[in-house]
Amino acid sequence: MCVGVQHAVLDRERTWSDDTTHAIHESQTLRVERVHEANPRETAWTIAAYESPVGDRIWHATATSTTPMDVLRTLLDSLTSSTTENIQSGMSVAEKTVAEVARPLADANWTYSADPRHVEYSAPDGDTRVRVDVFAAQFPRSNSTRTWAIWGGNDADRSTWAVRLSEHTPTALLQNLTFELAHRQAARRTPRSPLIKPPHLAVDAKAAQVPSTASQPAGRVHQR
Repeated sequence: MCVGVQHAVLDRERTWSDDTTHAIHESQTLRVERVHEANPRETAWTIAAYESPVGDRIWHATATSTTPMDVLRTLLDSLTSSTTENIQSGMSVAEKTVAEVARPLADANWTYSADPRHVEYSAPDGDTRVRVDVFAAQFPRSNSTRTWAIWGGNDADRSTWAVRLSEHTPTALLQNLTFELAHRQAARRTPRSPLIKPPHLAVDAKAAQVPSTASQPAGRVHQR
């Protein structure tokens, strides 16, 4: 999988070790790091947003190297198309925020479940899940990336791929991700149209005969 980080509002620079690529938003409040040789289940992408070029970190996110290309591209496109205000517009985890983010999943008939700590949505085929750790809202300073978790597989600890985001991640970015997830699942579930053969038509042999031109008057042939 090859997804670049170059964009009009991102300045790309390569580290001296050549093991990572760094991209910085033109406002210098958003930074993206990509580790080129990360193992499949290890973090390959790290994103961090800050209050100012020298301010505190507001939120951050990580993605493994096996994250599906369309999901990763949605994440990066959401960043590069955002203004500084949007990047810094994240909200604390609340019932309203979760409902807004999960709306595309609910509309796509994902299965909802909840316990005292987590809210979770599972894809119809069970292959993809989205989990919100509502307990993290009680400790906002922890800024853990386990607040929002998106992964492939049944078990979050044995996922085939994973994207994790901290509290205060912009709601619009989260909604873009859940919309993409819902769209991916719908596309995978849509059956292909069967190949329809044209009906066999019985043709009358006499009707199919080409009339002889012998009895027809000769005419001038116009050549173009």
